[in-house]
Amino acid sequence: MREMSEVLVATEPLCQVADAFRTLVDRSRPLTLDVGGLHPSLPKGELDVIVLRSLLLHPSLGHTARGLVWERLLELTGRPGAEGEDWGLAVVGTAWPGLRAVVDRLQQQVGRELRWELAQVVLSGFWQALVRIRAERAAGGGGQACKIPANLLWAAERAGRRFRADAEKTAAHSLPLEFGPQGEPAAFVGLDLLELAVARGVLDRGQAELVASSRIDGRPMRELAADAGLTPEAVGMRRVRAEKLLVRALRDGLLGTVGPDGAEAVR
Repeated sequence: MREMSEVLVATEPLCQVADAFRTLVDRSRPLTLDVGGLHPSLPKGELDVIVLRSLLLHPSLGHTARGLVWERLLELTGRPGAEGEDWGLAVVGTAWPGLRAVVDRLQQQVGRELRWELAQVVLSGFWQALVRIRAERAAGGGGQACKIPANLLWAAERAGRRFRADAEKTAAHSLPLEFGPQGEPAAFVGLDLLELAVARGVLDRGQAELVASSRIDGRPMRELAADAGLTPEAVGMRRVRAEKLLVRALRDGLLGTVGPDGAEAVR
């Protein structure tokens, strides 16, 4: 079984967030915030965002004070230009431990192979919720400030759960290679088409073999997953990606005109 490389793991979205968050403090002018005026229990003076995260995660901090800080952070993400972008990164970095826990938990159900995509979906769900809650609070709604972090993480987890459900469906069903006005076949998947796709760099050998084994040989996804040491969901998503590449290549004319036997027709 070929494991996901350490290089790929190191560049997954959550690792990128963690690295970028540290740069907010490592630069010549660290990103800081004075929260002393928000609540009497909060320290006075400028706190860099890493120290601020530690403060927000400390169990001794009261819910009211924590909520007021989060409310202020959401406001800052709405600043124009680079300042708003920095605070957006600071907010995601502040929530990083919770986001990591969500991804770790859901990864156990979808498999390590899909961690990169799962993390992307979770981060996207978090940010969409942040934009929505910020707008609601600006309009005078949004509920209690102390619930902001929990609401953001719950939105991130819901997005991850939807991804998990889609992955489970994909384990049994994949996108057909069809895209005409009436849904007519774009191509008949044959070995010649797959060999051509590999030769022209559309698919790698592993992708072509997966499509051939499942589509032409009719092997069940669970059997292929067992052979690869992966979850059926992960193998199903691999096939979806391969077939999308095939469809795109056919649409772009990279594989020529394909006949009923799956071979490229002579132009």
